[in-house]
Amino acid sequence: MGLTGSVTISGGMGTLTIPAASLTTATASQSVTITSVEDANSCAPASVLSTNATFTINSLPDVTNLGASAATICLGENGAVTVSGLADGVYTITYNLGAPNLATGLTGMVTITGGTGTLTIPAASLTNASAAQVVTITVVEDAEGCAPASILSVGATFIINSLPNTGSLSASAAAICVGDNGLVTVSGLTDGVY
Repeated sequence: MGLTGSVTISGGMGTLTIPAASLTTATASQSVTITSVEDANSCAPASVLSTNATFTINSLPDVTNLGASAATICLGENGAVTVSGLADGVYTITYNLGAPNLATGLTGMVTITGGTGTLTIPAASLTNASAAQVVTITVVEDAEGCAPASILSVGATFIINSLPNTGSLSASAAAICVGDNGLVTVSGLTDGVY
């Protein structure tokens, strides 16, 4: 016995939905054959029909080994998250940022080559310095628009260093003789190595 479904025709067209539970295996050529049509009055042609359609069922991205790491940056720079554990290809990554640059549902494109790729977080999304900025990948969608149904939670933590405060920066230099080192006195910066 075949599967049954209901179709509403409007303007000469309608859509027959095949439940996902019946389409569990990826294939380049899935065939569906309409064998009978019964109208709202329970009337159907006596002969068996054989109207066919063929479509592709794309596999979902394998995120079993998905990993992420991120490098330290300076405020004003783009964040760079190294994504690993995906098959080579182009993906749309949905991610969230933790405080102090709190944001959800951000997206970026990643091209995986040789097992790794880089997700770029725009500097405009990273406007606050942080000793522990968290980024969490929640969705991985492949080039065919396929993504696992469950929400992911693959994260990385990185540092966003603040920029030197140069508002009071000044410099002065004394006269020297030829052959002497020039000495420039720099002031107005906080203690540290520059």
